[in-house]
Amino acid sequence: MSDHAAAPPVIIVHGLWMHGLAMGWLARRITRGGFDAQTWSYPSVRHSLSDNARHFAQYCRALNLPRFHVVAHSLGGLVSLRMLELAPDLHCERLVLVGTPYVDSEAARGLARWPGGTRLLGSSIGE
Repeated sequence: MSDHAAAPPVIIVHGLWMHGLAMGWLARRITRGGFDAQTWSYPSVRHSLSDNARHFAQYCRALNLPRFHVVAHSLGGLVSLRMLELAPDLHCERLVLVGTPYVDSEAARGLARWPGGTRLLGSSIGE
């Protein structure tokens, strides 16, 4: 039996232009560490930050978990933070942000200056 048998599941959230499948390697590593890990996918360009956060909250509620952890990459961290803001009833014990631009993103600002750049960044850029 694993030392983490009673540990909450870990939900992994991808960043901009990605899909949950891209985070499969991380899910496998976390699972090898004794945790139940799964990925969640969302349309990172098409929907706004708040819309994706609401969908993430719905997903977490549907899992019917008493508690869980989240590991989120880049934009996924912003989605996760907004989700916790909008759904304080969810019991996320730990939130790990990996490369999340929670203050600013020089790369996003640079891309936004190019023709079509804001379109590439998607609907979340406004928030």
